[in-house]
Amino acid sequence: TPQIEVTSLEWLKESALSKEDLLIMHCFAPRQKDVVHARALYKQGADLSIVRKQIALLKGKKIPGTERAEKFLKEIEAFFEEQ
Repeated sequence: TPQIEVTSLEWLKESALSKEDLLIMHCFAPRQKDVVHARALYKQGADLSIVRKQIALLKGKKIPGTERAEKFLKEIEAFFEEQ
């Protein structure tokens, strides 16, 4: 997924996680506070096609929790569709 460059000096490069990376992490750890954060990332324009592709890639590698992550993402999307 896209990385955000925070600092780039001759001897130091610093990157941050993208909105999509953060949303994927929230999908895999669906606690109540993750719902709030995931909704905020959705509102801020996280690219859900990237999130879906990454979760599908992890599912293909048989990473545990991918079905729950897919369900969590669908619930986040449904929340905004209902409004």
